[in-house]
Amino acid sequence: MIKKFFLQIISITLFYSSTTYAADLKGFADIVEPLIPAVVNVYTAKYSKPVPSERSFLPKGLPGGIQEFFEGFEPPFGLEDMYSNPKAISLGSGFIIDTHGYIVTNHHVVEAADEIYVKLGTNEELQATLIGSDQRTDLALLKVEAKYPLPFVKFGNSDQARVGDWVIAIGNPFGLGGTVTTGIISSKARDITDGFVDDFIQTDTAINSGNSGGPMFNLNGEVIGVNTSIFSPSGTNIGIGFAIPSSTAKSLIEQLKSKGTVTRGMLNIKIQEVTAEIAEGLGLKSPSGVLVYEVDPGGAADKSGIKPGDLIVEFNGVPIKNTRKLQIAVSEAVVDSEVKIIIMRAGEKQELKCLITEQDKQNTVALNKIPQNIKIPDGSIEKYGIIFSNLSVELANTLSLSNHDGVVITGFKNNRGNFFGLMVGDLVLEVNQKAVQNLDDLSQIYDEAKMMKRQHVVLLVKRNNMKVFVALPLQ
Repeated sequence: MIKKFFLQIISITLFYSSTTYAADLKGFADIVEPLIPAVVNVYTAKYSKPVPSERSFLPKGLPGGIQEFFEGFEPPFGLEDMYSNPKAISLGSGFIIDTHGYIVTNHHVVEAADEIYVKLGTNEELQATLIGSDQRTDLALLKVEAKYPLPFVKFGNSDQARVGDWVIAIGNPFGLGGTVTTGIISSKARDITDGFVDDFIQTDTAINSGNSGGPMFNLNGEVIGVNTSIFSPSGTNIGIGFAIPSSTAKSLIEQLKSKGTVTRGMLNIKIQEVTAEIAEGLGLKSPSGVLVYEVDPGGAADKSGIKPGDLIVEFNGVPIKNTRKLQIAVSEAVVDSEVKIIIMRAGEKQELKCLITEQDKQNTVALNKIPQNIKIPDGSIEKYGIIFSNLSVELANTLSLSNHDGVVITGFKNNRGNFFGLMVGDLVLEVNQKAVQNLDDLSQIYDEAKMMKRQHVVLLVKRNNMKVFVALPLQ
């Protein structure tokens, strides 16, 4: 009897809790109502280039010189546009960010458009001017001239948004303007493209064709994302949509407003992730931060004092946990500004100052083809399935290496090195951040690691013009 009574109490409590929550959530109308007027429909038109040689209004094969006679005339009025200049229409969404008529949308919505039109919540249509566009982040800024102050919305802080938070999307799906959908943040920092952002907010809010460029709001009515794409085999919503976070969009939109283009910062370094194995091999407490394996001479990082082997843990006040976080932070840094960088070097924390330079295009480096079947020199040693050799002049020539000293990988047992991404011809520069000139250096560092009861050693290897850190188990 007591057990039954207890279960009844639990069921009543659960029922009361669920109904209380439902009662608290009265709907989104009060939030949405003041936001809808600031969300606009974006229409674009693109005209194909006229082809003067085309004379579609003329019959083919006219006799004598009649054909040549008519070739000297332009097509009748209206037929040029009708037949050789068709118009393509696309649609999307956008949102007004101030009373002066600046509107945010997606780059792909207005890309290559000859004409851009914006339809306001009042059904008034205005022609828009493209202020600037950034393909890498899929953002664009428009401007319209209105005879009265326009309603607008404000950016919020997407960094404060959490997985599970309610979000609201307003847009123009399939041309149906002023459409409101709701959902939650399903995930953050999604990597879904080969582009630059790779830091998308994922949501199950219904997003369809035409929603592109529209805002994603939090329950405070602040824009925390710009809806940009969906994942769907059919092209329609299946509950997986993505938005550019406001923390990325806000600063870039300011650049587009001020100068019509986006400039990005760079450090002139090459970096890689810190895996659990690398962290253990280097004696780090956790696999966090970004490992620098090469510094371009004369670049921003070189001038600031950053060296290969440094672990970047903070950039301009932002904690750095992985390479993507650093890439985004550096790219969003103001060009020609001085930033603070926190590094770990030889177990000690250091603070450096760095002047950010403008990002440029990187040249592709041609790779040498390394022979995989070579004669292993006498005196080579094996360390846990990997064969190391002193680099002689003969071996350097065989492997197309410019160095004539050092240690090089010349073979494997049981494909051991291949498993870790190593190749014959890889030049070993460091082990556990200590320089390696010969096999004696290599053996000594290996022995030290075993005495310290390390489970891994970390090799810095060079292949062609690339360098990378590789963690190898000591077993």
